[in-house]
Amino acid sequence: MLAVIAQLTAGPNAAARAPADDFDWRANVRLQGPGPLHAVVLPAQAYQFARSPGLADLRLFNGAGEPIPFALDQVEAAGSTISFKPIKAVPLRLVDPASGTLELPSVSLAYEGNRLTLNVRGQPAGARQGTERTVAWYFDLTGPAPSPPTTRPYRALTLRIAEGADFQAAVTLEGSDDLQQWQALARHAPLLRVGQGAQAIRHERIEFAPARQRYLRLTWPSALGSLAIDEAAVEDEPLAGSPEWQTQRLKGKARSEGGETVVNYESPAPLPVDRIQLILPQVNTIAPARIESRRSESDPWLTRQSATFYRLASNAPGAPDANSAALPIQPASVSDRFWQVRFDRRAGDFGAQPPELELIWPAQRIVFAARGNPPFTLAIGRSRQSGAALPIATVVPGYRPDRPLPASSATLDTAQTRTGERGWLDDIDPTQAAMWAALVLAVAVLGGLALRMLRSPGSE
Repeated sequence: MLAVIAQLTAGPNAAARAPADDFDWRANVRLQGPGPLHAVVLPAQAYQFARSPGLADLRLFNGAGEPIPFALDQVEAAGSTISFKPIKAVPLRLVDPASGTLELPSVSLAYEGNRLTLNVRGQPAGARQGTERTVAWYFDLTGPAPSPPTTRPYRALTLRIAEGADFQAAVTLEGSDDLQQWQALARHAPLLRVGQGAQAIRHERIEFAPARQRYLRLTWPSALGSLAIDEAAVEDEPLAGSPEWQTQRLKGKARSEGGETVVNYESPAPLPVDRIQLILPQVNTIAPARIESRRSESDPWLTRQSATFYRLASNAPGAPDANSAALPIQPASVSDRFWQVRFDRRAGDFGAQPPELELIWPAQRIVFAARGNPPFTLAIGRSRQSGAALPIATVVPGYRPDRPLPASSATLDTAQTRTGERGWLDDIDPTQAAMWAALVLAVAVLGGLALRMLRSPGSE
């Protein structure tokens, strides 16, 4: 009797519904290359449907509805990290000409031991008398020892300007291979420092399109004439295969609290946040801020990091808008849904539009062996699930993080999502429900038989 009940209860459900239908988000996986291993990137949209912490409800099924073992791996290749190369710098000091127009002379660079020196080949007209000041800095990317030209491009110049007065100035950066022909890399790039020591607000980084020139030249306006460059480095362009970042922008609601402006944000899902950026609505804004987050509305706020965000105009007044923004901050990885940013109101207000909060995290890919017949279906969004992902070394024999992943790329078809609110019956597994129904019915039948025996004549 129990076997018949189980078949009648579970059989129709199993035939009518595929296992992936019980999840809020599902998409078919389209294989693109030969097997046996394949990898598909989990889209940012999928995180919004996750209902178990740490993507524990992520599943992969084949065409027969059988679960397929898989692993989660970050989309990152070996050797993709950014590196900084220290470089030598030497100033060019001249007297401002009486005409007010300064032309930089031809120069040559040489090394005296480990010290970079600059020789001026000719003085510009009009530079006869007056006080000298630094008008430019020259940088050599090769160093004193002979070395072949660099083949890896660099994309930013990072400075450490000596302590002194606060400043805000615009500079021009140029590159050259022979110190004769110069190509502009960045025009009207902003440099900024407000305050001293560890609490200072600094912007001493100039970003530009990837370049390979051996020499750099940085104009030094009179606002910076009394300051020197203590250290300099170029930032290498990341190699192909660097992490594929995914983002989620959040709109906030602002309120005043004491001497602070507090902006609250709510993420649609507990995203694996690795970096944070503030999108400031107005140019030339400097915003010291403290980032806080919590897992639920009943938890206390935890401070994640304090930082200064800014958005400065990179072009001269009246020129087309081009901005220089602070780099995203990198707090410890956290998967909280609720975020709060506290701004010091002494730095000004934002008007009617508070900044947007951008959450950034490295994309993850699902690596699996295509066991069984297609269509393969990726699904997520079901509560009370335990994690099914295996270690990457288990799914990929001989896996080494310093080698390319031996898997063919796969893509996802358009996802199907569940609409409307889920009922409590949606989270009940049909097979488990059939077993419980059969058990309850069996207990009821046995109870009825026992009661009947107790009431029948001759039971005493």
